[in-house]
Amino acid sequence: MSGNLLDVGEIVAEQLSLAADPYPRRPGAKLEDVLHGRAAGAGRARRAAPAPFAGLAALRDKPRRGR
Repeated sequence: MSGNLLDVGEIVAEQLSLAADPYPRRPGAKLEDVLHGRAAGAGRARRAAPAPFAGLAALRDKPRRGR
């Protein structure tokens, strides 16, 4: 606000942000359904990806040459 003027756009934006639902959901959706779906997907991703230090372990177990 500067002087005697009100910023109507700012007032409308504040009111809309306060009136909006902060956690919108589809009707009938349950949190448990989402959490179980993510846990199952994460398990598949873990099994598909190699261990992060598998390459280093292979180098460690490899016999050295020239030493």
